[in-house]
Amino acid sequence: LQQFGLLVFAPFIYNIVWQLFYSLRKDRVPLVFYWIPWVGSAVSYGQDPYGFFEQCREKYGDLFAFVMLGRVMTVYLGPKGHEFVFNAKLSDVSAEDAYQHLTTPVFGKGVIYDCPNARLMEQKKFAKTALTTDSFRRYVPLIRGEILDYFNKSKVFNMKTKKSGVVDVLQSQ
Repeated sequence: LQQFGLLVFAPFIYNIVWQLFYSLRKDRVPLVFYWIPWVGSAVSYGQDPYGFFEQCREKYGDLFAFVMLGRVMTVYLGPKGHEFVFNAKLSDVSAEDAYQHLTTPVFGKGVIYDCPNARLMEQKKFAKTALTTDSFRRYVPLIRGEILDYFNKSKVFNMKTKKSGVVDVLQSQ
């Protein structure tokens, strides 16, 4: 029973001690306190990001950090934060490092931020022209046609004989 208690409470105690030592460092921005290790402030941030930022801004100022799913996220709000982010030297910042873990699972390897900068610029040019409002208006009939074609040819959906029903989504893939 004692070992179980230690096993359960040790991560929480370690977490609080780590936050205490983190807050004592003068080379770090203030860290938003959290109780649950690894999860951090993910729940409160996820429920109301703007409210979360506003509460933290009132308590810590424009510059603070919070833990979200094991990562320390640094936030810099206000005019100085805007200037810091948008006027940063390219040698000091890397969009690839910031976005790669988000975009690679969605788009795959070698696409968007998981590629050399020259290739990224080519892809951005393509996306800029391909993702305009006029382009989307032209895509709607194509997308509609593909969907209807799939539904009409699919054994799972077969719109010729069924007007409604339930389908196993994994089977329909």
